[in-house]
Amino acid sequence: MLVRTVSFTTAISNADCHAKNVSFLLEGGQLSLAPLYDTVPTALWPSLRANATMALAINDVAMVAAISVDDIFAEARRWRIPTDVARRSAIELLEELQSVIGSCDHLGVAELVTQNTERMLAGSR
Repeated sequence: MLVRTVSFTTAISNADCHAKNVSFLLEGGQLSLAPLYDTVPTALWPSLRANATMALAINDVAMVAAISVDDIFAEARRWRIPTDVARRSAIELLEELQSVIGSCDHLGVAELVTQNTERMLAGSR
């Protein structure tokens, strides 16, 4: 789920994702990722459009438009997530976004997510 979260955050260009926006739940002795919150495509804000940088870098890459799926895979390795699991999780999430983004009513969000998912998936093939 953490790989999916990072992939989603990157795909929507949420440069404001910081450590306070990633939480874990401990229930019955089981640790899990909390549902996403404060998730916004900040690249659509006029002051953040050009050269938006992430609050949390991914594989030491901070510029949103420069983050690739390979960066997500490399970051996942740091978390000790196997590359094949990270690859499958990231690619599935990006393909799911592509399949539903056409129903988004906000044209700016739809265009942004489409561009990002296409760019990210092109690097995975």
